[in-house]
Amino acid sequence: MESIISKAVSSFEAGKLSRRDLVQGLSALVMAGGGAGAAKAQAGPGAFIAPGSVDSLLTPVAVDHVSMTVQNLETSKTFYREVFGLVPVNEDTVNRISRLGVAGQRGAMVSIREEPITGLIDHIALRIDGWDRERDEPKLVEYGLTPQSNLDFGYFVRDPDGAPVQIV
Repeated sequence: MESIISKAVSSFEAGKLSRRDLVQGLSALVMAGGGAGAAKAQAGPGAFIAPGSVDSLLTPVAVDHVSMTVQNLETSKTFYREVFGLVPVNEDTVNRISRLGVAGQRGAMVSIREEPITGLIDHIALRIDGWDRERDEPKLVEYGLTPQSNLDFGYFVRDPDGAPVQIV
């Protein structure tokens, strides 16, 4: 249990885990009687599970952003600013893309791209802990995935339904 708590506190201190997630995770440990297996078994949807406690090819530390298509970039930027307080983090004016985030926080949350077909979430991006393309790409290929790279989705693989999952 000490290892789980230490990992959670380290993730919080590194900015990879919110205060709310830290408290929820520690509460789940207490309620589960301290065992990591019990904490996982009792954890409901949205409950904290310690980073690194789930076996996987890659270890995401956060959803980096969600990308969607919009009819009018300026109208959408105004909407996200006025309704949710999101501000431009960076822009690609040539390709009509604006990345929006919370003022004072690192990175984008929402990426909007002006396209004729609108209202589509066209990909999600997962920030991977210690991502190293040369080291990790063979694992993806061995798993049966076909990593690709393009302007729309960056470096990505497709999920079982064909949705692009960008790796950053």
